[in-house]
Amino acid sequence: MALADGTVLDYDFLVIATGAKLAWDAVPGLGPKGYSHSIFTPPDAEKTYEAYKKFLENPGPVVIGAVPGASCMGAATNTSLTLTIRFVKPVNVTRLALPGSRPNPSWATLALAA
Repeated sequence: MALADGTVLDYDFLVIATGAKLAWDAVPGLGPKGYSHSIFTPPDAEKTYEAYKKFLENPGPVVIGAVPGASCMGAATNTSLTLTIRFVKPVNVTRLALPGSRPNPSWATLALAA
């Protein structure tokens, strides 16, 4: 690959990642300007963290999920586990099954250290 300054880079494989296009208008109220939170951009992540801290002051029901077509569920799974650990007294658990918050019904099994 030749860069604009003339530098040539050799490679075995080239991956061009153009990023995602968020479709907040796909569902009314979706996204940081609606009724949900996102961690997709640094400013969105900061707003989500502030909302999380406010939630901790007066906890209540919380929904962690995704819309049809979502493909990256790592953040939702991590958030589910974080809230579980935060609000459930530690017990001697070696495996914990959490209902998956995926657009298609599934179960996520997370292994925890005893």
